[in-house]
Amino acid sequence: MPVFSALTQTRPTVVRRRATGRTVPTEYEGESGSVYRRCLEGTVCGESRHGYDREASWSGRQLGLPNKYSIAVGDAAFGPGEGLVLIRSMQCNGSESALLNCRYSTPSPFSFFCRSHSSDASVVCHDPTFRCNSTEVRLGGGATPNEGRVEICLDNHWGTLCDNGWDLPDAQVVCRQLGYRPEGAITARARRYGEGFGRVHLDNLNCSGSEERLYDCQHSSFTEVTCFSFESDVGVVCPVGDPVCTHGDLRLQDGDTLLEGRVEICIGGTWGSVCDDLWDDRDAAVACSQLGFSRIGADAAGYRTFPVATADVPILLDNLQCVGTESSLLDCRATPIGTHNCGHHEDAGIYCRPRPCIDGTLRLNDGFNPSNGRLEICVNEVWATVCGTGFTDEMAAAACTGMGLPSDGAFRSAEGLFGSPSSEGPFYVVDIQCPPARPTNCTFTTATPPGTCTHENDVGVFCPVAEGTPTLCTTGDIRLAGTFRPQQGRVEICINNQWGTICDDSWNQHSVNFVCTSLYDQSIVGEMVDPEEFSGGEDLPILMDDVKCRGTESNLLSCPQLQLNASHDCTHMEDVAISCNGTRRCRDGEIMLAGGQYESEGTIQICIDDVWGTVCDDLWDQTDAGVVCNVLGYTNGSAIALRGAHFGEGTGPIHLDNVICTGSENSLLDCRYSPHNCGHYEDAGVICPAPQDADTNCTNGEVRLADGDNEYQGRVEVCLHGNWGTVCDDRWDNRDARVVCNQLGYTGGVPFSVTRAGFGRGSGLIFLDNVDCDGTEPNLLQCRGNEPGNHNCGPSEDAGVYCP
Repeated sequence: MPVFSALTQTRPTVVRRRATGRTVPTEYEGESGSVYRRCLEGTVCGESRHGYDREASWSGRQLGLPNKYSIAVGDAAFGPGEGLVLIRSMQCNGSESALLNCRYSTPSPFSFFCRSHSSDASVVCHDPTFRCNSTEVRLGGGATPNEGRVEICLDNHWGTLCDNGWDLPDAQVVCRQLGYRPEGAITARARRYGEGFGRVHLDNLNCSGSEERLYDCQHSSFTEVTCFSFESDVGVVCPVGDPVCTHGDLRLQDGDTLLEGRVEICIGGTWGSVCDDLWDDRDAAVACSQLGFSRIGADAAGYRTFPVATADVPILLDNLQCVGTESSLLDCRATPIGTHNCGHHEDAGIYCRPRPCIDGTLRLNDGFNPSNGRLEICVNEVWATVCGTGFTDEMAAAACTGMGLPSDGAFRSAEGLFGSPSSEGPFYVVDIQCPPARPTNCTFTTATPPGTCTHENDVGVFCPVAEGTPTLCTTGDIRLAGTFRPQQGRVEICINNQWGTICDDSWNQHSVNFVCTSLYDQSIVGEMVDPEEFSGGEDLPILMDDVKCRGTESNLLSCPQLQLNASHDCTHMEDVAISCNGTRRCRDGEIMLAGGQYESEGTIQICIDDVWGTVCDDLWDQTDAGVVCNVLGYTNGSAIALRGAHFGEGTGPIHLDNVICTGSENSLLDCRYSPHNCGHYEDAGVICPAPQDADTNCTNGEVRLADGDNEYQGRVEVCLHGNWGTVCDDRWDNRDARVVCNQLGYTGGVPFSVTRAGFGRGSGLIFLDNVDCDGTEPNLLQCRGNEPGNHNCGPSEDAGVYCP
C-alpha cells in the first residue's frame, strides 16, 4: 500500500525544523517538508533547486505567512531530514489549502531519484515586515566589510549570483556600487565565505566595468539560471584605503640578493603574490625584464623556494602562460585576476641576471680614441656589429648623436678598419635613427638579408672630438705638405691626433680627385707626382696603405681595402704626392664610372652644364650601356647594364631618365631621354668589357658550364674582366638556372638548379653571390645580387644547372 494512502483522511502538518550543521538566518527558514500522521514522519523530495515556489507558497501560508514571501530551495539546503522520503514530484498551483491537495507521487523503492535525503525540499519564508531596496548589493560571510559573498536584492528578496562569466569587471562594478575604489577589486569564489541562501537571482554577468549598478550589466534572469548549487556563488574583495603601488609593477621579496626573490605584483594599488601553477622560465624572463634585468638566463622558482607571503597578502595571478617577449606579466595569458586554487606555499619566485646591455644602445670599440671605433649595437641584450653595406655618413652622424657625441662632420669608416670583436656574434645591416630629443633611444631596421656579411664587413664610425678637447688635428683631416708651391705636396692624413703619410699601393685617380676636391673645389682635378720633390715626411709615421677609393666616399678613411699604421709594407719613397693644379671643368656628355672594383665598371656619372650627375635606371638596358662603354673606349665585347645603384648611390643631380639608345650614338646625350622622377637608389650602372690590350680569356657576362657529363649541365662559371669565376649557391634557384640556360641558347624545356658544388668545386674566384633573377634577364650579371666579388662563400657552395 502506498505510504500516503493512510494519510488522505487527515490534514498533514507542516513542521519548521532546523537542520544540524547549518545556522538558519531567521525563524522563517527551514525544512518545509516534514509531514506527520499517526507517528509517521517523512520529508518531501525537492529534486531541483528551483521550480517549487508554488509549493513553498503553500508552506508559507500554512505557517501564517503570505505566499509572495516564500522561496523554494532544494538539495537539502538546511541539511538532510530524518525518516522516510514520503513525497516526490510535487506540483501545486499555489491556491491549494493543503499540501496533499497538490499533485504528487511517492518514491519507488526501485527508483534512483529521491532515495536519500540529499534532495530534501526546503523553504525560505521571509518576514513580511522585512524590506530591501531593489538592485541593492551587499557582501556576506566575510571577515571584514569589504569582502564576502555577493548578494543582490530583487523582488524584495536577497539572492546570490552564479559564477558563469564572473570576472574582474563584474567585481569592479560591485565595489563601485558599494562605495569602494573599483581599481584593485579582486574576484573570489564564495565557498570561502560560506553558502548563500534563497534564490540565485542572476547568471552570466557580463559587465564592462564602467556600470554604476550590477543590475545594469548584461545578465541572464532567474528563469535562465543554470547554477543549482550554492558552491557556484561568487565573492569579491574590494580595496580599502589609498593605492600603495602602481598597477602592474613588480617587486622581489625575501631573496638573498636584488636579483632573486618571491614575485609580487601590484593590482589596483595592492601588492599580491603569483601562484606557481604553469610557472616556467618564459614567465621568469618577462618578470626579470620588467624589473630591469636580463631575459637571458632567467630561472623560475616555486614551492617554498623563498619564504611564503603572509596570510593577508592576496594571491592575484595564477596559471601564467607567457611567450617570453611580453613587456609585462599582465600582458601574458592567465586566469582572471584573483582567481586561483593555490596556497602561499605555491608562491612563484625568480632568479635573474644583470642585463649585459639595453636594446638600442650604441658603443664604439677598438678605436684610436673614445670618439671613433667599430660600431656595435645592443640587439636582444647581445652586442652586435654593424655591416658596412648600405651604411652611410648620415647613419654615422645619427650613431654619434645616439652616443651623446658631436655629429657634425661624422663619417663612416672603411669596412673592417677597426678589426673584429674578440668573440663571434651577430651582424646587422641597419638604418639607425636616434631622436634628437632622446639621443639614447635609437632604433634600427635590418636592411639586407642575413648571411651577406661577415666580420670583415664590420663598419666603424668617426665622431668629431668634443668641443674644448685639446687637439693637434681631427681624425680624417687631410693636407698637402712639404712645399710652398700652391695645390701640390705630399698627402698627409690625421689619425688619432697625429699627422702621417699615405703609401701609394693601390692609390688611384679617384683617390687623387677626392683629395683635390676636398681641399679646393669640385672642379679641381689632380695627378700623382714624385714624392722626392717634397721634404719633411721622413719623420712622420706611415698611417695608411692600399687606399683604393671608388669615387663616392666622403672621407679617405671610408675608402675600401685600406690598412692602417703598422699593417703597411712601405717606405717613405712610396709616399703619395699629388698636384691639384688641373682646373678642368667637365664637358657636357662626359662620362665617368664610380664605385666599381675596376675602372671599367661602376655607377654612371654624366656631366651636364659643368655639373656631374647620375642616370636613372628606368628603361635602362644593354643597348644604353653599350653606348656608355663605347664613349669610354671599351669596345672589345658586350656591355652589361645594371640597375638599382648596384655600385652604390651617386651624388649630385639625376640628369637623365628613361634613356632609349639605338646603339649607334656617340654620346649618351644623343639618345632619347626625359626629366626624372627617381631617387639615387635607382642610379644606373654598367660593366664594360676589358680594354682591347688587356690579357683576357673571355668577355664580360659570358657564361659556361664546366665538369658536367654533357654540354647541357655543369658548374656555372661567369666571365668578369677577362677572368672566369664561379657563382655561390646562396638563394640559387630554378629562375637563376633559366637565365643561364637561356643565355647559352638552351630554351626548350625546364631547367633545374644545382647547389653544394654538385659538379665539383671550381678553382677560380667566386664572382657572384645571392643571385636573385626573375627569369627574364638576358644576362646573369643583370640579376639582383651582391656586388661582383662580394660574397661569404667557399668552393663547396659552387652553383650548377641542368639545362633542357
